[in-house]
Amino acid sequence: MYRMFTETSVSCFSEQSNFQIREFDHSCKTNRLNQEETKLANIKSAKKRVITAEKAAARNKATKSKVKTLTKNVETAIESGDKAKASEALKAATVAIDKAGAKGVFHKKAAARKVSTLAKNVNNM
Repeated sequence: MYRMFTETSVSCFSEQSNFQIREFDHSCKTNRLNQEETKLANIKSAKKRVITAEKAAARNKATKSKVKTLTKNVETAIESGDKAKASEALKAATVAIDKAGAKGVFHKKAAARKVSTLAKNVNNM
């Protein structure tokens, strides 16, 4: 929960009175970040960077989601006790995690740590 001491009112805050603690409403769709994103630079390269960053963020989000799904598949196979299914799921997850690490979605060491943990869990079955 964020707490702020400010005089101005923002629509995302439930206001008690000026200079009192106001709590941030996380369900509010418009916050300062969204308000600042609408103010684009006039320079062509800056506009292009905003569009490029949005595309990269969407691509990274999809990759992270895929890795999470494949990781859950491995964990489900481990819980069910099926070693063959778990090792197949581990191969698929390892490929996806390594690609994400190579492309910079995850840090390389974080990717290696994820693969190592999954492999250790499968081997300990």
